[in-house]
Amino acid sequence: MKKVYILLFFLLLLTDFSFSQINRENKFYIGIGTSISSYLGSDFGKTFAIRYAPSGYYNDNYYNNTYYRPNRYDDYYGNRESFFPLQVDLALGMNVSKILSVQVESSILWHLNGKVYRDYQTGTEGDYDYIDRYDNSSLISVPIIASVKLYPFGKKRTAFYLTGGYGVQYIQEGVDRIRSYYDYTNYSGNYYSSLYEYPLAEYKGREWLHGFKAGMGVNFKIIKSISGDVELKVTNFFPPARDNTSVLSMYRSPNITNIALGTKIYFGL
Repeated sequence: MKKVYILLFFLLLLTDFSFSQINRENKFYIGIGTSISSYLGSDFGKTFAIRYAPSGYYNDNYYNNTYYRPNRYDDYYGNRESFFPLQVDLALGMNVSKILSVQVESSILWHLNGKVYRDYQTGTEGDYDYIDRYDNSSLISVPIIASVKLYPFGKKRTAFYLTGGYGVQYIQEGVDRIRSYYDYTNYSGNYYSSLYEYPLAEYKGREWLHGFKAGMGVNFKIIKSISGDVELKVTNFFPPARDNTSVLSMYRSPNITNIALGTKIYFGL
């Protein structure tokens, strides 16, 4: 919550930049930008929160992955760095008056490092031990929202605006059930070394959700016919059904909530 307050304070400071010199001759505009965002709350928020994984990252205690044997099986994210979610934002709008703009906005958001509940199961097949787990949790999200920007003090008096809207979101979530085989001959210390692994099953869900957006931001002028903004927003979408037994987190969650701090560059048409 403290981080949200800091972001709000940052946006209010930016409103000191007045736009009395801006000439808004362009009635229509198109914008493109990016955001730093994170999902919040419930199982979905825990799975697809903002996450950075450094190269060669180990997590020894990931979901209490300790077994009846004295060894411990670690989670390993590979020799690569990753930062998710990644997000690209688009907007097409019209300046209606000195205090109001309307627009259709969309984003493409993907997350390839979801923190899925592993649900480890162990067993033996022939001469090899194996571990089954859920892994490769991924998300693609595309919200499409009709929104307004309201400048309560007028565009020429202050850069500050409030925004809100309603729309739909396409969401696709996936997770795999993986089996990894281990060999006693590769045993070292308290760890087994994996021989190979393969997917036992793939689970995918696709839905169109309804929801809303609320936020605030400030505009800034770059050059004639080109401007930008910084915006803090929250979106909340509602899954059509809830199933607490589902492997996919979107069906175990009452809300799909995202908070984002983004910036766009706008070109007058």
